[in-house]
Amino acid sequence: LVSIQYKPGVEFQFGNLMDYVALTVDGKPEKEIASPDDYKLNIGRLVERIGQHKNKIESIRFCVSPDIRFDEVQIPDEWDDLNLDGVLQEA
Repeated sequence: LVSIQYKPGVEFQFGNLMDYVALTVDGKPEKEIASPDDYKLNIGRLVERIGQHKNKIESIRFCVSPDIRFDEVQIPDEWDDLNLDGVLQEA
């Protein structure tokens, strides 16, 4: 989950952020993917695209399942982790 808060008055939106995310499959045909253990998430294009427009962005919040593994590019430190897993565990 990625939530982008734009600066006040900005007339810009990315649209479908999923267009900038890809799966890197670990040695299996795509049709045989059965769990997050079978792939890594490649967010390189997403991070690059958001970085190109950071002057229009107030904040970026995210939540990621602990099952998800990332390819080479990791979530930038300046993005705020919503930590919904921690909230759910406390409930």
